[in-house]
Amino acid sequence: MTNEEFLSRCSEVVEANLTNADFKVGDMAYSLAMSHSSLYKRLRDVTGMSVQEYVNDYKIGKAIDRLTAGDRPVKMVAERCGISDPKHFRTLFRRKTGLSPIEFVEKMNTAG
Repeated sequence: MTNEEFLSRCSEVVEANLTNADFKVGDMAYSLAMSHSSLYKRLRDVTGMSVQEYVNDYKIGKAIDRLTAGDRPVKMVAERCGISDPKHFRTLFRRKTGLSPIEFVEKMNTAG
């Protein structure tokens, strides 16, 4: 499997489990028919991220898409992206965008 095919398959697995707040690295490894360590090594080699970082990055990317498309409120967007803890969602969101989810929405509203 090429790196592009591997990443595509990883994205498909995360997307299929997007709303599952209990989705774990082991679940992803099982879905890809890989051991946890093989998945970790391959994903780290291809993306520079750990499996959990990749999953979180994917989820926050989906949250950004939803917020940009006008999906509200922020708490529901977080839940639809499989992150049930609002504080954790804010932390991940700020890490990726430099803004809190509310600041992001306000910035979009003033820019639009």
